[in-house]
Amino acid sequence: MSMETRSRIESEQEVKAYIQDLKFALNNGARIDFQARRKVDEKREERYTNQYTVEAFISE
Repeated sequence: MSMETRSRIESEQEVKAYIQDLKFALNNGARIDFQARRKVDEKREERYTNQYTVEAFISE
């Protein structure tokens, strides 16, 4: 069995909607555990890593 990775790049509108939904959930009692540093991110451009996403989310 091969491990295939599929890539998908969301539009800016999709990302903003996701962040809005996430903020709503967090403001209404939801809790998430987020893995900021992942092994898969080691080979990615920084702006496509979880750490970059966390920093962008916090700065909004």
